[in-house]
Amino acid sequence: MKTSIVVVGLIKKGEQVLLGQKAPGKGPYPDTWHIAGGKIELGKENTEEAMKRELKEETNFNVKNLKKVIWDTDVEPDKHGEETYYIFLQYVCDYESGELKAGDDMAHFEWVEKKDLSKYNLNKPSKKMLKHLGYL
Repeated sequence: MKTSIVVVGLIKKGEQVLLGQKAPGKGPYPDTWHIAGGKIELGKENTEEAMKRELKEETNFNVKNLKKVIWDTDVEPDKHGEETYYIFLQYVCDYESGELKAGDDMAHFEWVEKKDLSKYNLNKPSKKMLKHLGYL
């Protein structure tokens, strides 16, 4: 089984958080809402550098005040259908600057009020993180 180490960053802006929706049928976790993130470039960057890079690539945002939240794991087919053991290194951070522009992994993004998060079809790791933070 393949292993993938992923950094995930919940971007906060006031009482809102940023969620992205995958394109229909695109894995992992197709047809669900996600917290932005992506793979660490092993041997090239530390987790904080990876987090900032991935959020910039996925959202076009610069972030600040990175805080580690929880580490988690899950098994899910990747975008090629290969069973993958994911290790999620999850952070919260604050929006600093930039104009929102979705990268290649998400169809689009929305700022969501914390009180409305339960209305979204969240993927398993995002749901666990939001519960851990007390947002769900």
